[in-house]
Amino acid sequence: MFVRVISLLTALPPALYALLSSSPAHAQMVLDKIEVELGAERRYDDIEITNLGTEPLYIQIAPSRIQHPGRPDEKRISPRDPESLGLLVTPMRLIVQPRERHRVRIVALNPQPVLDEVFRVAIKPVVGSIESDQTAAVKVVVAYDVLVLVRPADANADIQSRRTGHVLMIENLGNSCAVLHDGRQCDASQQDCRTLPAQRLYAGGKFRVELPFDTPATYTVRFRGDMKTRTF
Repeated sequence: MFVRVISLLTALPPALYALLSSSPAHAQMVLDKIEVELGAERRYDDIEITNLGTEPLYIQIAPSRIQHPGRPDEKRISPRDPESLGLLVTPMRLIVQPRERHRVRIVALNPQPVLDEVFRVAIKPVVGSIESDQTAAVKVVVAYDVLVLVRPADANADIQSRRTGHVLMIENLGNSCAVLHDGRQCDASQQDCRTLPAQRLYAGGKFRVELPFDTPATYTVRFRGDMKTRTF
C-alpha cells in the first residue's frame, strides 16, 4: 500500500527545496520561472526544467485557458487544439535524466489581444508505483502551475479606489493585470503597523480590503517591471 501526495505549486518554498535537495533517492523537478509574459514584442518564451535528483523524471504538461480570471466564476478550459486554446506548448511530454535540463517552449498564437489572455500550464511528474517492505509509503510529487500572460500591445493597468471608513475597494479599470503587494497600514501613533493582503488584480477585477485603522494605507503596485507606491 502507498499514499501518493501531489502538491501543485506556483513556487517552490525554500524549506521544501532544501528538503528535496537533501534526499538522494528521488527525481526532483525545479523550474527556472513560474510566470511568463508574452505579447506583440515577445511571442514566445522558454521554461527550463532541471532534474536535481538521481532518477529519471517523466513529465506531463497540460495548458489551460483561464476564463474570467480572479472572479468568482473563474473557469479553466483545456481544448486540445492549440489554435482553439490560443497557446502552443511543446513538448507536452518529456523525460529529464538526472542532473539534466530540458526546455519547454510557450508560444502565443494571438499576440495582440484586447485584454490580457490568461493561461495556466500545469507541469507535473508522472508517478509510478512504490515498492516498499513497509505497510504504507508516501510519495510526494511537486508539480507547478505556471502563469502565462499574453498582454495587449497597449497594455495598461488603471488602478482606481474608493474608501468608506475601514473598507477599501480597489479596481483595475485597465486592460492588463497588476499586482498589489507590500500592503501596510499603521495607527496614528505609527507604533502599531499591520500587513495588508496582497492581490493580483486582473483587468476589470475588484479587491476589497478590511482596514484596521482610520489612517492612510499604502500598497506597492507592480505592473510589468514598474513598481510604484500608492496611498489609499
